[in-house]
Amino acid sequence: MKEPPEWLKAYLINRYKNSSYANFLQMQIMELHEGSITVSMLVRHELTNLHGILHGGAVGSLLDMAMNLTCFSLGRRATVLGFNTNFLRGCREGCTVRTATTILHSGNRTMVVESQILDQENTLLAKGRGTFLITGQFSADDLRVTHFASSGEPEPLRWKGYPRTLLPGTRSLNGGLKDLLLHLHDRNYFAKYLGMEIEQIGEGDCVVSMPVTHKHTNIRGVVHGGALVSLADMSMMLACATLGKHTVTLDLNINFVRRAREGVAVASLSKVIHKGKTSRVVQSSILDEAGTLLAEARGTFFVTGNYTPEA
Repeated sequence: MKEPPEWLKAYLINRYKNSSYANFLQMQIMELHEGSITVSMLVRHELTNLHGILHGGAVGSLLDMAMNLTCFSLGRRATVLGFNTNFLRGCREGCTVRTATTILHSGNRTMVVESQILDQENTLLAKGRGTFLITGQFSADDLRVTHFASSGEPEPLRWKGYPRTLLPGTRSLNGGLKDLLLHLHDRNYFAKYLGMEIEQIGEGDCVVSMPVTHKHTNIRGVVHGGALVSLADMSMMLACATLGKHTVTLDLNINFVRRAREGVAVASLSKVIHKGKTSRVVQSSILDEAGTLLAEARGTFFVTGNYTPEA
């Protein structure tokens, strides 16, 4: 494989080390070639969902990081416009997963990158495809920048509550099911790890908030795309759960519209738009407290059973 220039490799590794979110999830760059990146991650207890397997948000975060670095390895500055993830198999705590990336298109203004997540036995767990906007080129002068963290003290969170007027009216849940879902959310380690909280829960919809702290940001000081994917996945899963059904994520598509900086909080407003016997389709809008749209997501979920008081 062709190697990128040493200055570019050193620059990208330095950038990665200063990505708060990547370090928060303890991702590791294993190989860095031109147009091919391998990033690994240990499935720790904090990254699991209620079923004890790697949370879909962590899967999306790893894919997002690998695809971004793949664009960078060609010396191209890029920002993600959107990506789709297909979830194929689960992976339990203690397993180490890694990415394998391929560039499908490298144009003057856009790039399309595909990435797979494999376990230690080379079993395919998930596949993602991202579209990236090219915003410039890296140069050797960039190596002179040795610190990328945001300057000064982070702003205090100024969460004023989610924009209630943007969420359609909902029917209230059965008290027992609502209490059960709130209890299960408290046991969702990855969601609590990222500071997610349920703001509103109704029949077929849900609002989940998340503060944007330093640990949620990328090297530009804005919320990492993987953190928004995690928030969308969590709120869409809960929207499905309000209908009394256990589900697993089959695929998730997200389009990024605007950025959010450290010191604010964001919310994902999710609503079930299709209720089939074996599948659910959920739409989610991620907003800041002013109601500004940051990202739009849609997910397909497979129904695996019913919630019971013993769930």
